[in-house]
Amino acid sequence: NGNMNYKYTLIAYDEDGTSKDITFETSKILTEDAYLCLKVAPIRGVITWAEIQYDEMPAVVQEIYAK
Repeated sequence: NGNMNYKYTLIAYDEDGTSKDITFETSKILTEDAYLCLKVAPIRGVITWAEIQYDEMPAVVQEIYAK
């Protein structure tokens, strides 16, 4: 698909800790074990993503990963 060479399916959490499988394509290889912040549009899906640090995630999501 154009420049989108890599397809990923990940478990994503919203600000409330609700999980959902998200599939998206990107032109870059994602860093193993990195935390991502995804911006998702209702019909288009993931429109942007960025690597973030653990302490940048909502507290409820940090608790999920701490288990």
